[in-house]
Amino acid sequence: LFAAEIFCIVPICAQVTDLKPLPSYDDQNLLVTGTWKGSRKTKKYVMKIACRGDSVGDLQLENEAMRILAEKRIILKIPGGLNVEVDTPDVIRGENGLIERLDAKRLGYLSNEVAKEMVGFKYLPVRVVTYLDGKVMAKVPQTPQLLQELGSSLGQMDRILKDWQPVSDAKKRTIAWDLMNAEKTIETKLKFVERLENGERKTLLVNEFLRKYRQCAKDTHLKLRESFVHNDANDYNVLVHDNHISGIIDFGDLVYTKLVNNVAIAAAYAMLGSQDDPVAALVHVAVGYNSSLQLEPEEIGILYYLSCLRICQSVVSSAFEQTRDPENKYILVSAKPGWACLEKLYTTKCEDQPTERLFAALKVRDVQQCSRACKQCAVC
Repeated sequence: LFAAEIFCIVPICAQVTDLKPLPSYDDQNLLVTGTWKGSRKTKKYVMKIACRGDSVGDLQLENEAMRILAEKRIILKIPGGLNVEVDTPDVIRGENGLIERLDAKRLGYLSNEVAKEMVGFKYLPVRVVTYLDGKVMAKVPQTPQLLQELGSSLGQMDRILKDWQPVSDAKKRTIAWDLMNAEKTIETKLKFVERLENGERKTLLVNEFLRKYRQCAKDTHLKLRESFVHNDANDYNVLVHDNHISGIIDFGDLVYTKLVNNVAIAAAYAMLGSQDDPVAALVHVAVGYNSSLQLEPEEIGILYYLSCLRICQSVVSSAFEQTRDPENKYILVSAKPGWACLEKLYTTKCEDQPTERLFAALKVRDVQQCSRACKQCAVC
C-alpha cells in the first residue's frame, strides 16, 4: 500500500513503520504502526477497508455511534471499589474527513478472498480508528466475573444508545447478521451444512433449535422494544486487560433491532466458551447486563432461544462461507465450538430449564412467561 495515501488517512503519523493484516470476516482490517509527528513515539491504528458494499451513510452511522460512546464512557464498578473503564474505538479524521476513498484494486490485493471480490469497484471506503490494547476474550479463561462484566458493559452501552436519534433513514439499515434475519439465513444456507462431515446430524440440530425458536419465542420476539445495538459482541470483539473487560471493538454490524438481541448474541458466544455448562455462561452475561439495564420479563423468557438461534445462524453461515473462502480461518473460529454447544444442549437433559435458571438468577417473580415457554419444549 502506498505510504502517501496512509499519510492522508492518518495525518498525525510522520512515518508508517509497519502495516499488518488483522483477522476479519468480510471487510479487511489492517494494523498501522507509525511514529507521531514531532516525536519518536509510536502509535497504532486500525485501518478498516469496507469491502461488502456498505454505503457511506452506513459507515457514517457507525462513526457517529463510536463517537458517542467515546464521549460518554463505559465504567465498570468492580467489587472492592475498583472502577474500570471499557474503551471503544474512536474515528480518526483524515484530510478529507472521517471516511476516505482509495483505489480498490490496490487495496484488494492486500485483502482477504471476500474483499478481492469487491475490486470491481473503482474505490473502496477506508476509515482509521484508534487501536485498543488487550487480549481478545477468546484467548482468556471465561470466569463468571468476566462474563458478568461483559454483560454489564453491553448494558451500559445500550443505555447510552437507546435514546440516540441519528438521521431518519438510519433505522432502515439491513444487516445479514441482524438476529431478525436469522431464520432467512438458516433457511437459505442450511443446504451447505449437509455437505459437512456428519452433515445429517448437524442439519437435524439446526432444524430442532429453529423449531424451538418458532414455537417458544418468535411471537414474543417480534413485539419487544427496539434500539440501535452493537450486534456482534463475540469473544473476538471483546478485549480483556488485567482480568477485566477493557474494550469492545468492531461496530460493522451496528443495526436498529430488538434490544434483547444484543445481550443474546454476546451470551451465545459466551456459551461456546463454556462447554461444561453453557447455560451458566448465559446466566452470568444476563445478570451483568441486567445490573446496568433491566431486562423485561418477556425478554428474559426468550433469551435462551435467541442465543441458540444465533449459534445456529453462525454455524450455518460458516458452512456457507467455507465454500467461498476456504483459507480464511477467522470464518471457522466459532464453527467447531458452535456445533459442540448445540450437541450438548440438545442431548443434555437439565434438571431445571434454562429459562427458569435465568428468572431465578435475575430474581424475577413474574414467571408466567417462563413457565409458558418451558412447558412447550421437552428438551432444554
